[in-house]
Parts: sequence; C-alpha cells; structure tokens
Amino acid sequence: MTAMYSASEEDLSCPVCWDIFREPVVLPCGHSFCKDCVQTYWAPQNPRSCPVCRAEAPAGEPLVSLTLKNLCESAIKESDRSRPAGSDSLGLCILHDMELTLFCLEDYQPVCIACQTFGEHRAHECCQIDEVALELKEKAKIALETLHKKLMTFYKAKNSCDKAAMHIQSQARYMMRHINTEFRTLRHFLQDEEEARVAAVRKEEQRKSEILRHKIWEITTEIESLVDTTLKIEGEMETEALPFLQNYEATMKRAQCTQPDPELVPGALMDVAGHLGNLKFRVWEKMQSLVKFAPVTLDPNTADTWLNLSGDLTELWVRDEEQSLPDNPERNNSYQCALGSKGFCTGIHSWDILVGGSTVWALGVASETARRKGKRKSSMDYPPLSLALMNLCETIRMERGPRGTAGFGTLCRLHKQDLKTFCMGDTVPVCEICQGV
Repeated sequence: MTAMYSASEEDLSCPVCWDIFREPVVLPCGHSFCKDCVQTYWAPQNPRSCPVCRAEAPAGEPLVSLTLKNLCESAIKESDRSRPAGSDSLGLCILHDMELTLFCLEDYQPVCIACQTFGEHRAHECCQIDEVALELKEKAKIALETLHKKLMTFYKAKNSCDKAAMHIQSQARYMMRHINTEFRTLRHFLQDEEEARVAAVRKEEQRKSEILRHKIWEITTEIESLVDTTLKIEGEMETEALPFLQNYEATMKRAQCTQPDPELVPGALMDVAGHLGNLKFRVWEKMQSLVKFAPVTLDPNTADTWLNLSGDLTELWVRDEEQSLPDNPERNNSYQCALGSKGFCTGIHSWDILVGGSTVWALGVASETARRKGKRKSSMDYPPLSLALMNLCETIRMERGPRGTAGFGTLCRLHKQDLKTFCMGDTVPVCEICQGV
C-alpha cells in the first residue's frame, strides 16, 4: 500500500509549492494547483496565465477540483495508516541507557534524566521533549513561511523577466516594421542602409534577449535551490520529535536564505530611441535631401503606461486605457510623463512645442536620479530639479488668451501674488511664496 501511495504522490503535488494539494483548483489548460498558490502567482499579472504552460487563464475564481481533493485526502489518510506503531518512541540515552525525555536548551540536543541530574547537562536548562518540540517546530514553521515568501518573490521576479522578454520581442517587431516603412520612400537609394539598420535591431534583440535569458536562468537556478531547501525542511518537519530535534540546528541554518531579492537588469530593454530617434535626419545626412529633424526624441522605455507615443517618438498623448508594459527601472509611474532619450549637463536649452487643445501640460527638466517609482503625495516629495516649472503669465496667456487661465484666475488665493509658475507634482499653478514653502 505504501508503494502505491509513493507512485501517485507526484501526481498529487502542486507544481508551485511542491506539497500535496490544498484546496486544489484546475485551469482550462488542464493543470492543477493549490488555490492559494495560483492566486499568489497571479497577484502581479494582467492578464493571468498558467504557471506551467503560460496559457491564458480567464478572470474570476478558478474551478475547484473535487476529484483531486478527495484523492489528496485519501492519500493523506493512507499515509497515516501506513505509519508503523511505536514510531513516536523517543529512544534511549547512549550513556545511561535511559529514555530521552528532556531537551537541553543550551546544547540543543535530547538528554535523559540522568544527564540532567548528574551528567554533563546538570547545570543546563532543560524542558520536556514534547513541549520543546512543539515550540521549536513553530519556529521552524515561521522560518519556512519566510522561505516560502522568498520563493514567491523569485517566482514574481521570473514572471517580470518573462514579461520583459516578450516585450523585447514586441519592441523588435515594432521597430523593424517602422524601419521598413521609413525606408520604403528611399528604397531606390538606401536599400543597403535599410538592411544594415534592420540587422542592427536583430543583433540588439539577440543580445538583449541573451541578457534576459541569462537572468532568467539565474533566477530559475535560485528557485530550484529554494524549492530543494524547502522540500528538505518540510521533510525534516514531517519526522518524529527526536530526529527533528537532532537535526534542528542544521535545519535552521538551511532555512536562512542570504540570497538578495532578484532585481531587473537596468538597460535590459531595447534601445528604441537609439534606433528610431531622428532616423530620417540621419538618413538625410547621407542623402542630402530635406527631412524633418526633431531636437528631442522621447524614450518609450521611460513613458508612463497611460501614455501613447507617436511612431517618430516626438509626440505623446494620454490613452483611454492603461497599457500592460514591463515595470523596468527606467519607466516612470510616479506621474504621466516621458523623458527624452538624451540628457545634458550644461548649456542653455530651449524648445518650441505644440500643445494642441490641452488645458493642463508641462515641460521641464529632471535630474537623472529623480525618483521614478511610487505614487507621489505632493510636489514636495521631489527635489527642486525634478519639478517642472513654466511661465504661466507669459507663455499660456500669450498663446491661449483668456481661456489659458480659466478656472483659477491670475492671483494666488492664499498669498495674493501673481501665478508665475506651474508645479508638475500637484498639476496646479503656484506663486513664488507657494514655491518657496
């Protein structure tokens, strides 16, 4: 009977936590998981997918598998019946041939009453072995929960890397389509140039994909190590009190995971701006024909998920629905903005921009180290260099007339001062006193 249970144990194990199913659910693709495991895996995903085959999963609660639930309960009962009688015996002391009924809290080992009374543990604090086993198992359980959380962190990081890898391929496809479109008008003159640029995109795609594949391999290796450690600790916790306590120190050392949480590789996404920025102008330098030059090329890898960028990366507008994009380190999600692909350290810079029919907009500069993640509470969360300020009284009033200041007037309600600047953090006009405070 034991052999039959062992043969089917793998079929009754969740592929996420590697334990016997708890509240098993089944996805449309046919794979089964613990309900808590699959919902934890889905937490950062949109849309949801199967942890094993990556098939898309529908929204809503997954279907409970009553058949699998009954099989798991039967297997657990069969395992309990097959356990030999007397397996809870504490064993005998090798020195005094007496039953090991105590546990030394200083040496972390089981002892008999003679060891504690007149042996080498006579001055040590000891407790009943059954009582201390429950307490130490509880500590091991806490350590195991921490290890499970670490494991889920690595699963989420791997999912983010998988998403970034898919986005790289999408970026590569988009850029190749864009490059082909641009070169269609120059086909007779620049056939060789087109092929060279497409090849450059493919080469970078391979290089960036290789970086992500290596990162995914590292995370997968760490996941396998954590899974192996988790299984060993769970195996130790399934043992009787004496073997568990004898291996307790080794078990706790094994549960201490010093590996830092995985981080996405900065710069892992495709250099879209480098390939597409000012593409026609750079071609024009070879062709000596008239093309439009854009002084600022927006970097889509920094754009908020609620923004759309034009094909030439010189225009942006707010979308009706949020995009599903990788949360790479370069991307801004603190506020709706996109950075230019090139920065500057010195000099005087100015730009002519068209704002269309927008009533609220801002153009400014930000330090390279400005915080890009996390929703802001107020404009004071950012250093002065990351606040975008513009001259309202001169620019908006001249370009838009009376409608430019509709809704807030020209004087600060608090300080009765002219509204000369605009705070991007709170998207409101402010006076010099408000800015100073």
